[in-house]
Amino acid sequence: MTLTSPQRTALRAIVKETVETPTRRSPRAVMLAVATLPVAAAIIAASVVLPGAGPAAHAAEVLRAASEQTVEAADPIIAAGQYLKVTTEAAYFAGESDANGNITGYLAPSTTEVWVPGDNAQNWVQRVTSRPATEFFGQGAKEAAQRDWESALARGVVQVTRAANGEFVEVRELGGEVDLGDLPDTPPAALAYLRSGSGSGSDTSDEAALGFAAQLLWEGTMTASQRAVLYEAIALLPSIRITHDTAVLDGRTGTAFSVEPTGAHDRLEIIIDPATGRYIGERQVTTTAMGAVPAGTTVSYTAVKTQVVNSAP
Repeated sequence: MTLTSPQRTALRAIVKETVETPTRRSPRAVMLAVATLPVAAAIIAASVVLPGAGPAAHAAEVLRAASEQTVEAADPIIAAGQYLKVTTEAAYFAGESDANGNITGYLAPSTTEVWVPGDNAQNWVQRVTSRPATEFFGQGAKEAAQRDWESALARGVVQVTRAANGEFVEVRELGGEVDLGDLPDTPPAALAYLRSGSGSGSDTSDEAALGFAAQLLWEGTMTASQRAVLYEAIALLPSIRITHDTAVLDGRTGTAFSVEPTGAHDRLEIIIDPATGRYIGERQVTTTAMGAVPAGTTVSYTAVKTQVVNSAP
């Protein structure tokens, strides 16, 4: 079974909705210049930051090696009666700012599991599990997190829904459809596609292109050949660099890539395992201190895993 364009669109929308919709305060609401592109509170203890973030040539070389490994990977085959299970571990920063601009908050994790049936006649299943806050920043953050957790408990921390073709959310409200079939099969053309944002915006910066690439990778259903082309397109970004040779996200180790950020306070990083070509996830990291939030803090993240399973809840 190969996912259709509407199915891929639905899966992307599900991930975007569940990892970017906080129960309370969003980074934008507290004026953190953090586009909530997810990635792992438990990330990184042992990451080594390279001086100067590393040259573009070296980053491109590593990305092209990952592309070669990706081409050799087999795409999953989902038979009738089986499911493609896509698991997204994510967290977002929930914060607030007082009258003086002092920012406090906490990191709230969640797990979203989606079972995509091999038989198109079967319903998709989605299970979203909220989890208690894991990191706290500033006075009152723990108390705020506890209040929000109590509200989540009242609603139910595990939500299971079923729908045809993954129609759990309204796709138009989440930016419309993006057809992976439109992704060009050559790196220069794919880069132009990334810069166009699929026609959804006018920002052609390296950061916007990397952000769009991360969105395409979120869903976990790109073919190996598409992922390989995307890696090579990212390698063509002039400001691409390695920010961490070793980055641990959701217990998996890879290399963190980023570009020259356009914002003053944060940086998007995508995490790839160069040895296998596997896409692990992405994270948003502060580059300057903002109130009680130190520089170098992961304020959002997503980590994606896919596997073929024989049943769904």
